[in-house]
Amino acid sequence: MTLPTHASFEVADHTADVALRACGDSLAHLFISAARGMFTLIAEGETPGDGYPGEVTVESADWESLLVSWLRELLFRFELHSQLPVDFAIRDISPQRLLAEVQWVNFDPQHHELLRHIKAVTYHGLEVKQTDEGWEATLVFDT
Repeated sequence: MTLPTHASFEVADHTADVALRACGDSLAHLFISAARGMFTLIAEGETPGDGYPGEVTVESADWESLLVSWLRELLFRFELHSQLPVDFAIRDISPQRLLAEVQWVNFDPQHHELLRHIKAVTYHGLEVKQTDEGWEATLVFDT
């Protein structure tokens, strides 16, 4: 997974949980950065092949809730189906709805190492805000 130059994330310890600060020059890049950051916490490794495409749609009331819904949906698919997202393209985004194409691979212990179990994406201290550089959000994951 390569992160575009217009999006970034950093990880910080937060008591028993893990915090992630995601940035992007647009809201779409922020949401992609947050997803990549979360999965960087969960697993690492290279997967042979291209994987398979899938569509993800989430709806919510505002940017914060939409970001949490997006990450929860990705985490749900990883937990339930062992699907590991490796690439993202956001097709439509508004405060109430996100539509994305996600490239998935199946988690394979021969190619991936499980780093940590994330139990939940929380609302603790969550704020999606516009800055001089673009957009940023700090997320806390229950581990």
